[in-house]
Order: sequence, then structure tokens, then C-alpha cells
Amino acid sequence: MPALALHLGQLVEGDAAIQWRKIDSIMHVAYRRKDGEDGKFSGKADVDIVVGKAIGKLGLNFDEAGNYWGKGSISYPVTKDITPTLGLELKDHKVKASGEVAVKDIELSKKWPSPQGGKLTFILTHGIGQSFVADDVPSSEVLSFLKEKHPR
Repeated sequence: MPALALHLGQLVEGDAAIQWRKIDSIMHVAYRRKDGEDGKFSGKADVDIVVGKAIGKLGLNFDEAGNYWGKGSISYPVTKDITPTLGLELKDHKVKASGEVAVKDIELSKKWPSPQGGKLTFILTHGIGQSFVADDVPSSEVLSFLKEKHPR
């Protein structure tokens, strides 16, 4: 669509750049005038939001009667695995907020024994003040010790 279009029936519409702080978008605006009446505006804009690590999208609309509404969301990765998202909807002069927190799979502990024959790391001692780290304890020794000390 061209930047400005004139239609029969006294309708002018076009696209206008909008810039505010870090928001840069295009708004589609229409101006309609009927014979014997004042002209009225309507329009819409889809705004991409990128501020630091926060990203989102907001759709805004307004009609000739002066009503406005919109819907969008913004997400912010708190960590590489946790990203909360805030959703906002503007309708009937009220704001409705919603949200969610997306959590990727987080390994809480290593699987042991692993299918490849994994081992655990132990802090062992020969006596007071004589501790050492052992990461080469086979799973068979651990299982044998547990069965001996904790029989069913």
C-alpha cells in the first residue's frame, strides 16, 4: 500500500512512522469524512518491543468513535532456563494482565548410575583432618556397601 491513499467518499489513509523512546514502528491511520460531518480518525499499529533482554509485541487499535484496545506480551529471560512472560490486554478502558513462567528442563541431579556406568564423587576420610575426594568409586562397590549395611 502506498504511504498515502485517497479514496472516493473522502477517505484518506496511509502509514506513518512512530518513534517514542526505544519504540520504532509504523502506524496505519485512516481519516474519514462524511458530508456534513466532522472527520474522524482510526488506525492500528503493531509495535515490536526490544529493551535490553526484554522482547515483546504489542498490537494497538483505535476506531472512529474514539475507542481503543490492544493486546500484547513481553518476555524477559531471568536465566538461560527461566523466562517469565507478562501479557496485557486493554479493552473497555480496563487492563487485564496475565503471565506465565517458562522453565526449560533443568537437571537437578545427575542420573546415577548412568547407562554408561557412571560414578559418584565422594568426600572420604582416613581420620580427623584427613579427608580426600574420590571420584573413581565404581557403582558396584557402592551398591555392595549399601546392601551390606542396610539389608532389607
